[in-house]
Amino acid sequence: MKRLACALSFVMLCMVALAEPVELSDKPGMNPTWWSQTYAIPSSRPGLEVHFEYICHGPQQAFVFLQFLDKDGKKIGEDFLMRPPLHYPVEDTWGKKDFHAVQALPQVYPEKAVSLRYRISAINDRKIQGDSRITILNSKLSWFYFVFPDNYGGIFEYETGASFTAVLPEGKTGIRGEVFDLDGKPVATIDAKGAKWKFCPTLPGFYQAKFSWLDASGKVEPVVGNLYICDFRHESRGIFRKTKMVYTRDRIGFGITPAGSKRVPNMFGYNISPKTVENALSYGTPTMDQQFALIRALHMDQFVRFHWFRWDDIEREPGKYDWRIVDEAIAAAKRNGLPMKNILFNTLGTPRWNSMSPKDSQYQYYSPKDLKAWHNYINAFVKRYPEMALLELWNEPNVRGGSIFWKESTVDRFVELMKEGYTGAKEANPNVSIVLGGLGGGPYMNFYDEFLQKGGQQYLDVVETHCGLLLTPYRIVEQKNK
Repeated sequence: MKRLACALSFVMLCMVALAEPVELSDKPGMNPTWWSQTYAIPSSRPGLEVHFEYICHGPQQAFVFLQFLDKDGKKIGEDFLMRPPLHYPVEDTWGKKDFHAVQALPQVYPEKAVSLRYRISAINDRKIQGDSRITILNSKLSWFYFVFPDNYGGIFEYETGASFTAVLPEGKTGIRGEVFDLDGKPVATIDAKGAKWKFCPTLPGFYQAKFSWLDASGKVEPVVGNLYICDFRHESRGIFRKTKMVYTRDRIGFGITPAGSKRVPNMFGYNISPKTVENALSYGTPTMDQQFALIRALHMDQFVRFHWFRWDDIEREPGKYDWRIVDEAIAAAKRNGLPMKNILFNTLGTPRWNSMSPKDSQYQYYSPKDLKAWHNYINAFVKRYPEMALLELWNEPNVRGGSIFWKESTVDRFVELMKEGYTGAKEANPNVSIVLGGLGGGPYMNFYDEFLQKGGQQYLDVVETHCGLLLTPYRIVEQKNK
């Protein structure tokens, strides 16, 4: 069981976008998408929330995307996916009215955006059989105003202190922050004029801040918001949503790391999502520099895994490579003091032109038709970056449990993929270490067992695991296949 939290809102203005019910389905002959009207973005650029009621008639999901427009009404960049999606509701909720809400923080707005609209799309990406209709009711968009930590994740270094920035509602001139320790004891009360607020601690640790709006007359108004909690369960056929709860929230937690702490040894690392600033906004993820700032504050910046460089983005046409995203990732690492030998490069994602299933929305997770193209791509990758020390080929290639990264393929085919990637890399640089796409425990053991039986160990230097330090199952399988 997992829980997914969708952050906070102080709603100031709400606009109904859909009054009449709309039935959506991605089955042939039915309407998969509903579009809202266009809204002017307020000059203060607050956060926004999309809220809708729905009735799900069977196995279906609903995704909400934002589309940003410039002053001429032209689309800017890719549509932004608001998270979390409405995953498949469990069977006992079918036919009953429920609601879904998603939020986006002010950072998502492209610089030139002056307006936006949103769409709700029905997406049954697992092709689960059944009545895949979903009826959308009473959709509305709301702008919200809140106080946000300046560091991604709300973790700050002791030397710099904690800083927050508010999106001020009309008529508000400043913010008050009351700071408490984890026991709820008051630590400090700080008033700030304008939208910036700062707290310099005397001790490291975890704190909570309770904010209030201030106006020119001295009136104090609490900043409160909604916290959405969703329970869901994982199955091989998809993610199924169970319940959704709403809590009122009036405090924000943040952390201060100790001064002069030793860095965590480089046997431990952190995943960095290598996306350009524009793509980070489109995908709803922080920029690379924001991610480096977080792991630096956590003192875990000695080793990173860049997960993942998409082959289908880099080679959109056969033989034509666009390395900009890799170049930007390496530049970000250098800006943040990380040497190439401490970076694990991860790449996967079959281009549509080479996919076994090019018409599938997840075409990039199918095996390549032509593995020689994969060989050539890996060879070109390693040649371009001769200082690369570690290259991970693919990710979680489990076929037994329905991995989304190796759809409808086999262990034999994955051994072939590793062989072509390994030989392509070693031809370019014999010293680069090739890493097997990260494996997990449980059902992955059958895959790993068969992979070794078929000689896959010839085509790797390192096995990566996604199960922490629980290595005993791997050792048992390896001993069996000696």
